[in-house]
Amino acid sequence: MTNKLVFQSLGLLLVTGALVPACSLFGFGSKGSIATAITERDLKLEKFEVREMRSGLEGSPEAVCPGQSVALVTQLDLRHLKKKKLGTVDAGKQGTGDAKLWGVLGHDNFEYAARGGSITAEGLFSASPDHLATATTGFQVGASLKQNPSKFSVVRDYTPTYCQTAGGMGGQPGMSGTSGTSGSSGSSGENGGEEKSGGAGGAGGPGGAGGDGSPGGPGPHVIAHVGAVKTPFHEKLVIVKFSGDADGTMLFDPNSPITLYAVGGAGGRGGDGGAGGNGGGGGDGISGGAGGAGGNGGSGGNGSNGGPGGNLEVIIDNNASWIEPLIQLDVSGGPGGSPGSAGYGGSGGSGGATKIEGGSAGADGPAGADGVAGSGHGNDGPPGVSSKTMGDVAASFSDLPEGVEYLSGV
Repeated sequence: MTNKLVFQSLGLLLVTGALVPACSLFGFGSKGSIATAITERDLKLEKFEVREMRSGLEGSPEAVCPGQSVALVTQLDLRHLKKKKLGTVDAGKQGTGDAKLWGVLGHDNFEYAARGGSITAEGLFSASPDHLATATTGFQVGASLKQNPSKFSVVRDYTPTYCQTAGGMGGQPGMSGTSGTSGSSGSSGENGGEEKSGGAGGAGGPGGAGGDGSPGGPGPHVIAHVGAVKTPFHEKLVIVKFSGDADGTMLFDPNSPITLYAVGGAGGRGGDGGAGGNGGGGGDGISGGAGGAGGNGGSGGNGSNGGPGGNLEVIIDNNASWIEPLIQLDVSGGPGGSPGSAGYGGSGGSGGATKIEGGSAGADGPAGADGVAGSGHGNDGPPGVSSKTMGDVAASFSDLPEGVEYLSGV
């Protein structure tokens, strides 16, 4: 079989031979992580002979879960044309040993491409979250060396796996309370010079109180039809089609418990109290002026209540009674919001210095008191209503994509 994968930035069509199953030839460890910042000099690939290229998803997985993001690790075995030394370098990183001195192998030396997801210029692959979109095709990820794509290209297939164990919808979370404003700083005392005493610094203003959080929204109305399907990669999977306020279809491993939910939104957290303003410094003079007192910190706001749980209706294929024990329902109310933190008291102002021999410096101002934390933690919302029944759901799955077979009577 010939497999075709379009490499994005070149726009060319790369044709490779039969796909190499992931992990069958090469292993990749944690050293393949994508570099997020490259400050070292770039490796000049024209100074090297490329002896071998390897590429595969980090951790050497054979399967990828929809919605998962995984780094593509691409390695080159190089031989320095002048120094004749050998080394291995990962894209986006320096090599080890002698190769460490060669510089960083930039991702711009490669073309990356993907099917069933997207891949960035830095080689981060993100699998499509749509379960049905890749149920029959799986995922394909490739890398090609721009310098010699006909010789150095790797394309790999990955089986879809289903690592999610829950599906549903939650209510809108409450907004956090606004943070209190910071107190204004006190004014500096007037300088008296050598003729009079310095003026006292002004007191810092108090911090504002944090606002209360807003309540969480009520849980949604979710209807879930549940059955079983077969795909080219899996003999049996649990399939759930959501309707009502929710929308979409998910596939699940039939060997693990599955939680379906319609939960209330979390209550909003109380806002933090604002910091007290710093006291102003005392003015210099014959005697230094006293520093101003720091302002008190503001109090934290109260957390708000979580929203009530929603309404969840689950209907399981009456010919697939083995599914019923796997399905767990959750219509819990949203958790209450936590109170906001107290604002810090402002620092006292420094006392002014004396300008004459034998004079006295001003006293430092006292620090402001910290505010108090919000006193109220929001209550958890009350639970909603749920039901789980057996019924005829086959019609809900009449529009499955070709290659996904609905299993009736299993």
